[in-house]
Formats: sequence, structure tokens, C-alpha cells
Amino acid sequence: MGFPFEQVSWPAGADNMGGLSTVAYFAPASAIMQMPEFDPQDGITRKGEFKMAQGTCFVSIYVTYGTASLSSEPVGESDCRCSKLTGEFFHPGSTPEAATFARAVQNTQGVFAFRDTSGRIRLVGDVVNTATVKAKHETGKKPDDRKGWTIAFEAYSERPITFFEGEIPTTPAP
Repeated sequence: MGFPFEQVSWPAGADNMGGLSTVAYFAPASAIMQMPEFDPQDGITRKGEFKMAQGTCFVSIYVTYGTASLSSEPVGESDCRCSKLTGEFFHPGSTPEAATFARAVQNTQGVFAFRDTSGRIRLVGDVVNTATVKAKHETGKKPDDRKGWTIAFEAYSERPITFFEGEIPTTPAP
């Protein structure tokens, strides 16, 4: 890798809105035959296509607006640092589909994809350093309490952020 440093500036008046979109995408690592390659120019953007196992794809999950978050934190000892990505989102209600997803994902390692507020796709996990998931359901105590699923996830990565340029495959592969 050549000299990877460039000037890092912040233009006056630049937009910087937080949050993620109202859709999350998830695929089990076992369904992904090949991840898109990293762009050698920036080393943080995967470009191209996911190669999925026959009959598999990413599933979309509705996310309540303003509940999705993603954080990246450096972890590890000197000369062995990496990033730990953590996040969560809320899915309302107690539909059988959400309960089935929660049951299926509880011991399934995989990959998440989210759009940020700038429209860029961010990936969490890959086929080697997978995302692990915890799905927690709450009924609330009062009629006006929130009822639904909190989906929490974490993954380790060599990169604090991984962007993706391409299409998220949401139709089962032939």
C-alpha cells in the first residue's frame, strides 16, 4: 500500500446529519459465496456484486425512523488494533415474520447493510468477520409504550467504516 494519507478538511457549511434509513438488510454469511472486492484506491469501499448461494438473498427489515445506529470503536493492543462495530435498530410489533427472523438469526452469523442519511450504503460484517445478532422483544407496560423488537449487532473489522457501491441482492439467486 502506497502513501494512504490525503488532506482531511471540513468545508464550511457541509451537511452532517446523523442516523440511518428505515430499512436494514441482512444475509447469513453462509448465503454469501463471495463478497464484492475493496476498491484499491481508498481501501474502504467494496464495489461490485455479491455472489449469493442459489435461492438466497439479503432480506429487508423495516426499521422505525430514528432508531437505527451504528458505531465504530478502536479495540485491541498496540500493533493489533482493529475496529468493533456495534449498533441496533427497532422493529415495531410482534408479527410472526419478525418473530421468525429473530428465531432464525439468534445463532446465525451474517452481514448487515444500511443506507446512511447521505444515501451511502454501509456494510457491517463479512464472511470472515461476521456480524452477530441479538433480538430482544418487549411488550411495554402501558398502552402507549413501545412494543417490538430491538435488534442489536456487532462485528469486528480492519476498517472503521466499510462503504458499498452496488446493488444489494434482495431477489433469491438462481
